[in-house]
Amino acid sequence: MVNLNTSCNEINHTFTDTERNKLCKDFKLCDKALDYPVEIIDKILRLNLIIKLYFEKRKDAEKELKVKQSSLSRYMRGVACTPHSLAKRIKNDPKFMIKDIEDICYCLNDL
Repeated sequence: MVNLNTSCNEINHTFTDTERNKLCKDFKLCDKALDYPVEIIDKILRLNLIIKLYFEKRKDAEKELKVKQSSLSRYMRGVACTPHSLAKRIKNDPKFMIKDIEDICYCLNDL
């Protein structure tokens, strides 16, 4: 089971319903996001896991990923779609171990 102390290898796997429900609560996804298809919820959870695993403070993530605090918060809660540009920066950094931009990026057409 994936938890907040997960390894980077577990970021790319498909979550079980139990894992997904726990992570949604732990990461405080917005109510709107909880109604998204599970594939989209998994993308939001992967973004949250990346931030949790690789950055001691969210401020560090904001600086390295070149994103404003308010925007990052919206992406992490599922209030706003994760933009392609942010997903590309994450994918292009090998430490994050994201195989494909589509693992964390989605748009309104996907909903």
